[in-house]
Amino acid sequence: MRRFIPLILLLFVVGCSKPPEPVSLEFRFAERRPAKNLTAMTIKGSEEIYYLRAQKLLTEKDVASATVRKEDAGNIVRIEFTSRGKLKYKNLTKRNIGRYIAIVVNGELISAQIIRGGISTGLAVIEGNLTSRQAKRIAKGLGSSIP
Repeated sequence: MRRFIPLILLLFVVGCSKPPEPVSLEFRFAERRPAKNLTAMTIKGSEEIYYLRAQKLLTEKDVASATVRKEDAGNIVRIEFTSRGKLKYKNLTKRNIGRYIAIVVNGELISAQIIRGGISTGLAVIEGNLTSRQAKRIAKGLGSSIP
């Protein structure tokens, strides 16, 4: 019986650990002025309003991995795209210099930045007023192995 106690304990611990909650991630074009068929959203933690287009340019399905980093400006989530996502991101940034791209996580606008050049690295950063807990939850929900 003593041999089975560690096994039972292990099965209990594994059975009780919940998988991370999935995260909805969307990259969408945004505008600074309202127009027909655009959705107004405010950046979380600010009063900045952007008007988002409906088309999802990239989603969580285009993410290969995510990690959290603490920077001077706060917590960030660094994402690496799949090979398909990397190609999509490269093409959309290359062809849309000067336009705004918005990052929406779980239905909340986290940030909107001007595309300043083509990005071929396959990497992007989610930054905003993220607490350490929020950043870890986003990264875990995108498939990270962060504890």
